[in-house]
Amino acid sequence: MTIACWRAGIDVTAAQGDVLAAAWLIAAFGADRAAGVSLRDVVDGDATEWEQVLMSAETAAITDRLLELSQREAIRDCLMRYCRGSDRCDAALLRSAFWPDATDSHAMPGRAPINAYVFIDKILPKLRAMDQTMHMLGNILIELRGAAAAVESYFHAYHRLRESAGTTRDVVTAGRYLDRFERRGDEWRIAERVVVVDWFREFDDSADWARGVFGGPCVMGQKKPEDVSYTFFGEVFGLGR
Repeated sequence: MTIACWRAGIDVTAAQGDVLAAAWLIAAFGADRAAGVSLRDVVDGDATEWEQVLMSAETAAITDRLLELSQREAIRDCLMRYCRGSDRCDAALLRSAFWPDATDSHAMPGRAPINAYVFIDKILPKLRAMDQTMHMLGNILIELRGAAAAVESYFHAYHRLRESAGTTRDVVTAGRYLDRFERRGDEWRIAERVVVVDWFREFDDSADWARGVFGGPCVMGQKKPEDVSYTFFGEVFGLGR
């Protein structure tokens, strides 16, 4: 830190060797703006104005960081809504993840992207025809640029399919959602989605769900509104999510 103070032109000796105070100035103002500033008043406590400036700058930095964290969390929450909406076949929840003019290119090479709401209307009947699905998110990389964000999210998607003959089989896909998010007002939603499949595995059969887990009965997930989670949210928070 002494070297950083020297490069910034800050008189450390005048500050009685208190490099922590020098660090505050550099953190608050940057090396260029802190150059030539004497820290004696700060250290001696004679100038409350400097203390106020430092506190104000520190508060602003914390506020900016909290705003960034809240925006990142809003983006993650949007992605979670998409996954829940897919698995519960909840059309309203799915739409809440996209702006009305958003596009979706869902791992369909050679096909032009379509409106996200149109895609939702097309995919929901297929999801409802499956016994069960589960969309899980992994690594999420978020690059924020003002009111826009580029987001790469790893996913695993499990599907239990029922064939026309009544037999069942499992299909597992894994890949990434490449999403361009936009903040409109105070809300973040997907404006453009591209889906990339990195690997998949298809099985010829599935487990005998009639036997239950470890041979015993269990509560199985359902679509909206039969799934137990809708009752849970309603009872706990009065929500119908």
